[in-house]
Amino acid sequence: MDGGLALEVETVPTLVRFEDGRETGRIVGWLREQWQDFTGVPELGAELPEHRPGCGSRTLDPDLADALLVRAKEGSLRSRRLQIAELEDELED
Repeated sequence: MDGGLALEVETVPTLVRFEDGRETGRIVGWLREQWQDFTGVPELGAELPEHRPGCGSRTLDPDLADALLVRAKEGSLRSRRLQIAELEDELED
């Protein structure tokens, strides 16, 4: 499954820590000192700006939602035929 969808990432960048297969920490946005402390890598992002708030993940973009879902489910999304009764409104169904 697509990482952004599976992890419910709403903002990029987001850094997620896992231990023994479960999430133990998460940082949203970029703050160099916070990422350095979180990862234990003191030189991480030395060439990057000190702070950036992040922006919305494409996993939340309504124009891409269907395509991302199909990719995340490895093409298993399928349509199905619906039978609409004669007195039902096709547009409402």
